[in-house]
Parts: sequence; structure tokens; C-alpha cells
Amino acid sequence: MKGIPAFIQTPQDLNNLFALAQEEKVSKQELAEKVSALLEQQYIRIPIMEQSGKAVTTRYFSEVQTGNTTAEGARVTRVEHVESPPDENAPEEQSVSYEKTIITLSAALPADTQTLAVYREDNMLIQRGFDLQQINYILGVLNNE
Repeated sequence: MKGIPAFIQTPQDLNNLFALAQEEKVSKQELAEKVSALLEQQYIRIPIMEQSGKAVTTRYFSEVQTGNTTAEGARVTRVEHVESPPDENAPEEQSVSYEKTIITLSAALPADTQTLAVYREDNMLIQRGFDLQQINYILGVLNNE
């Protein structure tokens, strides 16, 4: 294997690359960046339009549900989708459209948070057989050497 592939496809690929990094045959820093990117796949990210205490407003965010967890560890306790104002020129049978979503969390996010990261229920890493604890362990080792 020459270098680190653009994407780490399988848990075996990750283990092989980790072994190569420990033998200093590939860059530990570059592998740590790839592993961090791999971990990011478990979240859906959406820009925050407004934040007030535990409430966060985003553009319409259909994927978020009560019970989801954020990257910061807060739980989603309430979700309210706000309808767009009706278009007076649209036909009457037009379906409802949503303008934004107000999400209430169990804890306020840091004031400078610009993006809400919500854990994906359809986590592709788990579906592909990755062990999140193992990924976090490997990342910890790579970042501490």
C-alpha cells in the first residue's frame, strides 16, 4: 500500500492503516485527519440561523427527531417545523412547505456554535461494521504520539 487512500472503506482498512502508522510507514497525522473525517460521517450538520438558550433555529431540517443526540451531547427534547407563509399565487391544492425548524435541546450549546451536528440514526459507520469505540481509541493513540 502506498500512502493513505482518499476514503477508509472498511474496518479492516482502518486496522491495516493503523498498523502501518505504528510502523511509521504512513503518516500518523494524515491518518488521524482521515479518521476524524470518518467520525464526522455519523453526524448531519446544519447551519444555525438563531440561538436562544436551549432553543436553536435552523432552516427546515426534516431529519431531526425528538430523542436525537448532538455532537456536544445534548438531547433533542422538542422539534417544531414552522410553515412557510402561504403563496397567494399558488394553486389551492399545493402541499404545505416548511421554512424553518425550531429545535429545543436538553442543554444550551456554546454561544459561538454556528452549526448543529445531530447524530445520524442511519449511521453508515455502524452499517459498514465499524466499532466507534475502536475508531475513537485509534484516533486517541494517533493524536497522542
